[in-house]
Amino acid sequence: MKRLNKRNPREKKSFASFTLKGKLLGSFSVIIVLSLLMAAFNIIGFSMVNSQTKQIVQEDMQSLLAEGKLRDNITQRVSLIRAYFIYGKDEYKDQYYELTEESQALQKKLLAQRDNLKSRELMEKSAEWEEIVEEEVIKSFDSGMRVTANQTLRGDVQNLADELTDGFDSLASEREKAIIEDGDAIINQGRFINILGIVFSVVIVAIGVFLAIRISNALTKPILAIVSRMKAISNGQLNHAPLVSDSRDEIGDLIHSVNEMNQQLNGIVKDISGASLSVAEQSEQLQTSSKELKAGSEQIASTMQELSSGAETQANSASDLAETMGGLMNSIYIANQNGQAVAKASAEVLNQSQTGYSLMSESVSQMNRINDLMENTVLKVKRLDEQSGQISTLVDVIQSIADQTNLLALNAAIEAARAGEHGRGFAVVADEVRKLAEQVSRSIVNINKIVGNVRKETEEVAENLGLGYKQIVKGAKSIHQTGESFSEIKAFIEDMSTRIVTIQTDLNQIMKNSQVMNESISSIASVSEEAAAGIEQTAASAEQSSQSMEEISSNADSLSDLSGKLSKLVNRFQF
Repeated sequence: MKRLNKRNPREKKSFASFTLKGKLLGSFSVIIVLSLLMAAFNIIGFSMVNSQTKQIVQEDMQSLLAEGKLRDNITQRVSLIRAYFIYGKDEYKDQYYELTEESQALQKKLLAQRDNLKSRELMEKSAEWEEIVEEEVIKSFDSGMRVTANQTLRGDVQNLADELTDGFDSLASEREKAIIEDGDAIINQGRFINILGIVFSVVIVAIGVFLAIRISNALTKPILAIVSRMKAISNGQLNHAPLVSDSRDEIGDLIHSVNEMNQQLNGIVKDISGASLSVAEQSEQLQTSSKELKAGSEQIASTMQELSSGAETQANSASDLAETMGGLMNSIYIANQNGQAVAKASAEVLNQSQTGYSLMSESVSQMNRINDLMENTVLKVKRLDEQSGQISTLVDVIQSIADQTNLLALNAAIEAARAGEHGRGFAVVADEVRKLAEQVSRSIVNINKIVGNVRKETEEVAENLGLGYKQIVKGAKSIHQTGESFSEIKAFIEDMSTRIVTIQTDLNQIMKNSQVMNESISSIASVSEEAAAGIEQTAASAEQSSQSMEEISSNADSLSDLSGKLSKLVNRFQF
């Protein structure tokens, strides 16, 4: 028995409950959404890494360099003051003032980037140091108090300079430590992004492989079963059990239609086989009756010849002729009844053949619609394959961001090289960022392989659908051939029905002629003087009856031939 899956609106939807289009679109949508999420996460993560790296390069590194310059500036200015005391040249004093202006500019820039209590205290102490140098050292030296100026330079000025140098070294160390900590945070964040990207890639590959296998099995197995069943139907095998499927998509509807078609064809062929056997039996009875009628007609003709030989012979044979006529009337009645039964059976066969022809036409139309549906499905799978190619574009964007990160890491390494000893820690951070960018580039290569595998699976699904489509085309061709066979059967049955109607007309004419003959014989028996006229009329009727019998015999032979051809066509099917 065929199992029908009735849909319950409250039933939880499963994969088999979706349409073919829904399965394909849903599967590729899941892969595309996961790929977009992975791309978005990578873009956001790399943007954050780039922003933090840029902050280190443009702000923290510049502050570190400024603090180192301020430390060196103090030392250089102390050296210039000593040179001025030794050589007495104003150019050393002018250079001191230039470095003082440079120091003040660096202090303003440093406060703008990092305004805290320690920085402000150092700036205030630096201003105090500059004031002491100006008032108690340079002016004292210029006014002739060189000993006092030297003592102040070696005492308060040098001590305060050492404090400032240590303070700027402390700020530089703190800044370098902060840069290293920020670099470690960037590296950890990049590693997290890389690990999560790998996890996303593995998930996408697993889901892609699962969906590809699931869709391929869901499409190819039922299609191959349908093609096998259609081949069996085209070969006349109608006795197979109905196909069973839990799918509720277009393929499930197709399987249901094939089962219905198989069942309808089985019933039609059985009806035609029964009608063919009935026609064969009726044609045999008709042949027997026509032979008996022909023999009776020949006997009547012989009797008419004997009647024409003389009135005496006519009188003696009148009783025999009456008995013979009674048997003839009985045979004609039986033949007429058989003719009516054959006509009724032929009408039923014609009706069944017309029903079968209509169902076969509907099956041909259904196969054409299935052909169009499979062709449309192949086109949609190819279109989805093109959309999966867009994932490669997103991967190229991520590759571009990784290249920019690598370039930014190179620039950071250059700036760290400029910073010298204080940029060593940042150089390590820049190298880690560069390595992270290279890891991302390698991950991009893996992602490209993953996308290639997904597209390969998509192409295999498209190829399987193409093979299924070719099998459907073969099935449609087989159904068309079966339809042509039913057209031939219908033509044979229509011809047979026409001949049966002709036979029925001839039998009615024979009945009328037999009645005339019976009346003629009665007239011969009752009125001897009208024997000559009755004999002539009876002879004419006998001749006409003989011709009708020959025509009936010919039609019966044709009916027997048509019945044999119909039986051969029906025997092609197994039911």
